[in-house]
Amino acid sequence: MRTHNLTIRDNPALQHKRVFTEPAAVPARPGTPPPVAPHGSLERAKLHVQHKRYGQALDLLRQAIVEKPEDAEAHALLGMIFLRFGMPTEGHLHLNRALALDPHQPVARTYLPVVTEAPAPPPTPRPLPFFERVTGWLRRG
Repeated sequence: MRTHNLTIRDNPALQHKRVFTEPAAVPARPGTPPPVAPHGSLERAKLHVQHKRYGQALDLLRQAIVEKPEDAEAHALLGMIFLRFGMPTEGHLHLNRALALDPHQPVARTYLPVVTEAPAPPPTPRPLPFFERVTGWLRRG
């Protein structure tokens, strides 16, 4: 008795159901090297920043700074992300650190004026005495 090792790919009746998955073959241009996946934390973080995935980039940038504390680019990108998250104090700290490490760092030079030129928060309103608050509510009434 003879047995056959047939797979779904060998059976034309099942091929239309797409039971199996194969990655689509993308023809490469002649002479172009294959894409290289980023290996370091900083390279992966820059990829996340390009795709506007700032939360994922934040964790990788923190890891990159632990691995290499004197990396101006990592500090600058981390400062930019903190600014985007509405944390100007932390952003200012990392942007200044990036400029201290590399005075010509382009990201830090771009975003640091945004932090220093930010308007001061409006003054907090003084609390009104109880009577003035009640009459204010009655007038709105």
